[in-house]
Amino acid sequence: MAEPAAVGVDVGGTKTHIRVEATDRPCVDLVVPTRRWWRAGSSIAADGNADALIATLPELPPAGSALVVGAHGVDSDAVGRQFRANLQRIFPGTVRVLNDAALAGPAAGYPGAVITVISGTGSIVLSADADGNETRIGGHGYLLGDEGSAPALVAGLARALLRAADRGRPDPIALAQLADAAGVPESAEREEDLASALHHHHSATDWGRLAPAVFAAADAGSPLAAAVVEAHADELVELVNLHLAAGAHPEAVVLAGGVVTSQPRLAEAITTGINRTRPDLPVVLLDTPPVAGAIELARRELAASGTFGPAGASAEPTPTSAQALLERSQP
Repeated sequence: MAEPAAVGVDVGGTKTHIRVEATDRPCVDLVVPTRRWWRAGSSIAADGNADALIATLPELPPAGSALVVGAHGVDSDAVGRQFRANLQRIFPGTVRVLNDAALAGPAAGYPGAVITVISGTGSIVLSADADGNETRIGGHGYLLGDEGSAPALVAGLARALLRAADRGRPDPIALAQLADAAGVPESAEREEDLASALHHHHSATDWGRLAPAVFAAADAGSPLAAAVVEAHADELVELVNLHLAAGAHPEAVVLAGGVVTSQPRLAEAITTGINRTRPDLPVVLLDTPPVAGAIELARRELAASGTFGPAGASAEPTPTSAQALLERSQP
């Protein structure tokens, strides 16, 4: 009889990372586009999404397994409860559903009290106490918030460019970087052409893929781009401070997400902002995939049930061809 498995899932706005560990077989690591199973425009808790996620697993695990899902889109307790209930109908074991930000602490080696700053396709700042109770601040989607996220940074720079042009203070470095990235050709009214292009292609993915241009412009000397990055860092630092003011006592602040972990300018600005008022508080840049946090929590679920301990599955994950396919498809 097959041994129960620990199943960890990290659901991001762009990709979903699945890891399956058991004591009697090799580990499996799978990365697929989130759009493959999450119906576009729906809540993660909408009918059909749980079934589609479970169908994405390499195989249905044995009875007594443990599933931990950290998901972008679980921004309220009600959504988390509903998605968990949907998964429990079909998963043969225990199920735990968290916001994806909650995976970063365990992945970074801080399973207890921690504040996590996520800056990727979306953004949010989450605190968790030693008992796992979560408090979320920020987020709200890129059209209304998500400060420090890829699409929000692009929107911020585009807005700053248009305002500056209207006031006779163009920023040619930022314009060139962002317009080139968006495929907007040279013209006498390139700012307006850029605005038109962004209106025509305005999904989080469309705008998010342009985010490297914001940092390239700042590094090339654009004052507008540098100011946008600093402003978004300040917003995230303010959210961290709100958690601290509300009584959070974290062991560390963990920075995670595809933007902050790949853009040193943003990570350094956030770290500097936190250190101004809390120089004693470690700020850690996550250097392992967040799915490692989901697996750690799933192992703990199995350990609590006496199935196997946290170190029970030690084999290296085996990447699948789907992971290579996704990596080739990224812009």
